[in-house]
Amino acid sequence: MVRIAQIEAGSIAEELELEIGTRIIRINGQKVRDGIDLTFLLADPELEIETVDPSGDSVVYEVELEPGESLGLVPAPDTIRECANKCVFCFIDGNPQGVRQSLWLRDDDFRLSFAYGSYVTLTNLGPKGLQRLVDQRISPLYVSVHATEPEVRRRLLVNERAGLIMDQLRFLLDGGLDGGSADPGLLRRIRVVGATSLVMAGVGAPYVLLNAVYVSPALGLQIALCLGAAMVNLWVLRRTLDTVACGHIGTAILFTAIVSLCLQSGGFDTPSASWLYLIPLTAAVLINARAGLVWCGICALTTTVFWGSDWLGLPVLNRIDEEVRHGYYLLSRLSALGALSALAAVFALMQRRLEETLVRAGDFGAAVAWAALRGEAGPIPIF
Repeated sequence: MVRIAQIEAGSIAEELELEIGTRIIRINGQKVRDGIDLTFLLADPELEIETVDPSGDSVVYEVELEPGESLGLVPAPDTIRECANKCVFCFIDGNPQGVRQSLWLRDDDFRLSFAYGSYVTLTNLGPKGLQRLVDQRISPLYVSVHATEPEVRRRLLVNERAGLIMDQLRFLLDGGLDGGSADPGLLRRIRVVGATSLVMAGVGAPYVLLNAVYVSPALGLQIALCLGAAMVNLWVLRRTLDTVACGHIGTAILFTAIVSLCLQSGGFDTPSASWLYLIPLTAAVLINARAGLVWCGICALTTTVFWGSDWLGLPVLNRIDEEVRHGYYLLSRLSALGALSALAAVFALMQRRLEETLVRAGDFGAAVAWAALRGEAGPIPIF
């Protein structure tokens, strides 16, 4: 049952002489439980509305609506479903004495989750409630899972129904509710861009020392600045999760470091110049194939400038002494290989810990559970 709180001037509801306080009981024979039901049922063009006015009289209205036309009534707010759990980590139990009464409300209402993004545990929804979510396509919902093991979740929420979470999520998934606009490959792309930033820092660190000693302090400083920029890019990635922008920034940093190295150490007279051809591949892996083509064009233009520098009277000279040149190349490759191997192991460990944290975390536990049900590698943050 829904009670009318307001009637818009000039609306059909006003023409029907509906009164504020009138209760809407059924629409087209279906019981109206709340505001969501009301919105869902009023979508039909032909309506039979059963009401009870403030005086207690039952009145039935028959209405035909034009496409996009509104009845013109505003329902009273629904009674909020309160939480039946006694979670050991409930933040409301930590409220100080004397705070306003609204802060003591323990809501666990799927309607608030749908409308405002509140988190729910689904422990107060039985089979009929879950079927309603599927029938009315009530999505997105934000579910706090905390743990996927039934016994662990029952202990955390102090509720026997808490152990049903995986069955509930599976029911919603089988019913057609899914991750909506969320990107299941997001975590994978974050891994790739993050790994690249770390690898650039680890591989480049030995180059700072080698180039400062064998080539020039200025080159060492330039590469050090590029490494600093790579770490800032990693921080931005973790804050924004914008893998496209951070992928382009990471590629640009790598491009700048390689071009600077080529200009300082001898252009195409050094093996470092061959790294320029890795830029399009890096862009394709970090971002997409189109980005790879764009960076391929940029590198082709740069290559043309390098090869044409002699014709323009601007030769790029090899500044590495011939006596130490081969030793420099060997040390640089060995240091890069060692740093890359160490970083690969460190990053794999960090990523595993990240995924373990996601499984345990309340806000992302449902994402991991949902991804497990779908058989996908990455989490889906919105249900």
